[in-house]
Amino acid sequence: MKQTNTLPIVLSCEAAKVDDQHNQRYELQVVALVDDVYQLDQKISNEIAEHGYIFMYAGEPSPLNVHMEKSKIYDVEVMRLCEQINHKQPIACREVRLISTDEVEIVTKDYMTVTEHSVSPLADQHHLPTYEREWLCSKLKKRLFKDNNAAELADKIYTYGVVDPTLRINVLGYFDLAGDLKSRIDVPVSCFYKGKAAKEYETSAPYLVDFTLPQDAYLNTNKVPKFHIDFFENHWGQHTNIFIRTTASMESVLQHFKKFIKVQDEDANWYFFRFWEPRLIIDFLADTDLDQLKSFFTIRTKQGNTSFELIVENGKDAFKICTYQDR
Repeated sequence: MKQTNTLPIVLSCEAAKVDDQHNQRYELQVVALVDDVYQLDQKISNEIAEHGYIFMYAGEPSPLNVHMEKSKIYDVEVMRLCEQINHKQPIACREVRLISTDEVEIVTKDYMTVTEHSVSPLADQHHLPTYEREWLCSKLKKRLFKDNNAAELADKIYTYGVVDPTLRINVLGYFDLAGDLKSRIDVPVSCFYKGKAAKEYETSAPYLVDFTLPQDAYLNTNKVPKFHIDFFENHWGQHTNIFIRTTASMESVLQHFKKFIKVQDEDANWYFFRFWEPRLIIDFLADTDLDQLKSFFTIRTKQGNTSFELIVENGKDAFKICTYQDR
């Protein structure tokens, strides 16, 4: 997405502070002199790291003239940032505020944190070409997905969904995760059951869907799979699945969560554990002891153990993020 002028661009981003024990987030205002916005997040991340911040996500950039036209008063602070930038030092930033709304801390333990975030409706985009239109709230997109184009293999972050087919059928009116209709799905899908059990429990067993965005899809809506477009138009807010973000492969994730489909209680009785139920899983984890939490969040891979970030919807207008810290 090439810039149409040489004016700086202005945007806001959210960041945490290095070694902040309170896990607080800050809004930063950023001014950048760039030819294009590809890998802009990484450039901003590198710049604000020198000021002690950890980049979380950024909003949509606006050319300087557009930003100034929209400002209710003359934005002196932006102009001061503009005076600091040049082609050798193309990015400048300032802290605007401590974010105390929009993200609500629900649960905090020494080893687990849960925060709630809002989802903003998409603005009117009829004036934009289709490849530039947002198909998902930018905040939710940045929380769920990573632009992996410039990432090395070891640094790639994958996004998976554990889907309840019964609830998905309630939305669609038919079953499409296996059988004849599976060919219509343009993302990898795998049942947690194999062989005879997969066929017997075809419409009730949980499925793992690889939601990781294809190359270039993060910035180009035309490259986004149809499955994603349909999901966020029709299934988001219907409690059909949970999301996880991790460096682990799809096969490693499958093998890991298979262990939790059936669990044993203190009396040695076995029962099914619907860990993919977004309305229940976080409350369950909040009451779980450290050893059980560590087992749930630790995925074994060929490269070693890794963890994941759990993301669940909370209605159409909000979502929760659950993170585990191994201590």
